[in-house]
Amino acid sequence: MTRVAYGLAVLLLTLAVTPLSAQRGQRRQFRQAPPSPVQMVLDGADELFLSDEQIELIAEIGAELDEKNAPIMQQMQELRRSAGGDFSSMRERMRPIREQLRSNSDSAMTQVNDLLGVEQQEWVAEMIAERQQQFQNRRPRQ
Repeated sequence: MTRVAYGLAVLLLTLAVTPLSAQRGQRRQFRQAPPSPVQMVLDGADELFLSDEQIELIAEIGAELDEKNAPIMQQMQELRRSAGGDFSSMRERMRPIREQLRSNSDSAMTQVNDLLGVEQQEWVAEMIAERQQQFQNRRPRQ
């Protein structure tokens, strides 16, 4: 009986670990961009106690941001495909593209902040600071 229980435990452990290993490999291979700050605000609508009107207006700002960033993201993907393994050159060529994305995001967040109350703005600022800290901790050291 203990052999059966031991074998079952090993089997269950193997089955539990295998999908996690596969997911880790996928994460490295297919890194997703973090959500935009506008999307983070919408995701935190309950914690922010956003009104229906605020949600609707912020969603419109987010849609405009996505539309504005779509061709820029396409350009970034084309640069990645054409890098040919020269990642330092690719990083340099992407710098102005990343700056444009950041500028677009900052502009959208200015519009979002205009719709928020003081306490909501403080909560959003804390949330963004936490996300930036997480991103800094996640980045590989150079």
